[in-house]
This record gives sequence, structure tokens and C-alpha cells, in this order.
Amino acid sequence: MWISILLKIIISFIIIIVGHHLWIYVKEHYSVKKTKDLVGSQIQKYKTILNDIQEKEKEKEKEKGELAQKEQTQLVMYSADSNYIDLKNDLEHFLQELQ
Repeated sequence: MWISILLKIIISFIIIIVGHHLWIYVKEHYSVKKTKDLVGSQIQKYKTILNDIQEKEKEKEKEKGELAQKEQTQLVMYSADSNYIDLKNDLEHFLQELQ
């Protein structure tokens, strides 16, 4: 009786050890190893953030240029309007003097 119990324990350990080694073999040879690139991923994130900041700065510069151009256009239009008004007033004054 003790021999059969001891034999069952030994067979159970052998089955467990063989199963464990079989699992390790399959895991090492038939699975894809995942490696995490800690340095490269951080560099990529930094570059992404830097590109976003540079794009926003370019957009701000473009908006400033457009705003300055719009103000310049309005100033020219105001100048033209004031010249037109001045000429109109001068003409009216001249016509009144003639009468």
C-alpha cells in the first residue's frame, strides 16, 4: 500500500514537471515576445508634443499676419474714405462760394 501511494506521488510529480517544461517550451518557441521600448516611446511622444506646439505657433503667426493685413486694408479704406469725404466737402464749399 505504501508503495502504491509513493508510486502515485512520484508519477504525479513527473506529470507536473513534464507539463511545466512543455509549457515553457511552447511559450518560448511559439509565442511572440513583447518588448517595450521605454526610451523610443518617450522620444516619440516628445516629438509629437513639439510638433503640435510648433504648428500652433505657426497658426498664431499666420493669424497675426492676416490681422495686420486686415488692419492695413481697413486703414487704407479709411484713408480713401476720408479723402473722398474731404474732396466732397471741398467741392460743396466751392459750389456754395460760386452761388
